[in-house]
Amino acid sequence: MDPYDDRRSAGRELAAHLDHHRNALVLGIPVGGVVVADEVAALIGGILSVAPVRRVGAPESPNLVVGAVGDGGELVVDDELMARLAITRADLGDQVARARAVIEAEWDSLGARRPEVAGRDVLVVAEGAASGLRMRAVAAALRRQEPARLSVALGVAPPATVDLLADEVDEVVCPRQPLRLGSIETWYRRYPAVGHEDLRALLGRWGHPGA
Repeated sequence: MDPYDDRRSAGRELAAHLDHHRNALVLGIPVGGVVVADEVAALIGGILSVAPVRRVGAPESPNLVVGAVGDGGELVVDDELMARLAITRADLGDQVARARAVIEAEWDSLGARRPEVAGRDVLVVAEGAASGLRMRAVAAALRRQEPARLSVALGVAPPATVDLLADEVDEVVCPRQPLRLGSIETWYRRYPAVGHEDLRALLGRWGHPGA
């Protein structure tokens, strides 16, 4: 499997599989996933917004990701890892509170407004996924808002992650499914840094106030 040229080439390839989502609400996972989602939304005639999400680390090892929280959603965890570490959801209370505060601040920093999800065809887009924790957290948060249809589009992810997500959403599109993922960055020939100012400018073109 060849890598994508860049995030926009990934968006174009995904869009070729997503024409049946015409007029969908397309939500990119910040930061790089929003660039992919921008391309998808433009090509399928959708509307672009964002789906903020934060990883949650273990209490004694913050860099060890054990869960994730989506906007307004509950904590989603790696149950197997939590059991190995002998920690509970209650042990993550402080980390979850900080994650939710960061998500709230992210809407302001991006200058974006929360989209109306209820009753809509919603498509969540990311550059890729390893464990799928962040995408599962986003999906859990969005399901609470009762979309008519909830789908996921990933640039790259291992088959096990795709199968896991397929149990939680209506559709998963992922053109590249390597057994050994490595880092997501290696699946893009060009992977320039994307900052919040870049996203503000991009979202501004879609009419987000303050962006």
